[in-house]
Amino acid sequence: MRHFKGTDRHCDKESGSFLWSLQTLFFSVFLILGACSEAVELTPEQKALFGAWNITKEISKDYGKEDQQAILSLLSPSIRSDGHVAADLSALFVRLDHVRLHLTADSGVEDDRLGTMLLRSHWVLSGMVVGAKPGEGGGYLKAGECRLLVSIPKPGGHAVLLSISGDDFLRVQIAPAQKAG
Repeated sequence: MRHFKGTDRHCDKESGSFLWSLQTLFFSVFLILGACSEAVELTPEQKALFGAWNITKEISKDYGKEDQQAILSLLSPSIRSDGHVAADLSALFVRLDHVRLHLTADSGVEDDRLGTMLLRSHWVLSGMVVGAKPGEGGGYLKAGECRLLVSIPKPGGHAVLLSISGDDFLRVQIAPAQKAG
């Protein structure tokens, strides 16, 4: 017999396993009914918010492809016009192989008055130094936390990164001879 703390009830093995089976059955039925429910189309407002939130995935994907033009297309004209951003991206992709940016939004606040979303995010950038010999510690790793101000896209448009505050993954620099370890 088992005693449950905080109660005066006792449960023998047979009724305990019955309760477990009953709970499992109810949970399974709940999952099946939930899976069979009708899918509902997102409203345009929900799609816009999802698009603003999803910019972190788009930027991460483009870093993985080492696609500088795709990354620049996700930036506001004011960030794009800063020549240091394009130069830093070019240098990064020339000096590192297998670049990965894991950019994750932890939380977000919408400002519908301005049509923006402020995302609190963290990131990890990794890669392999071009030309590093095996066993020489040619791996590169950098991490940071930032706030991303993102435009909420209009129907048919895409979100654009308006500004970054905190640790800026667009301005990561690696010197030609630098070997991180």
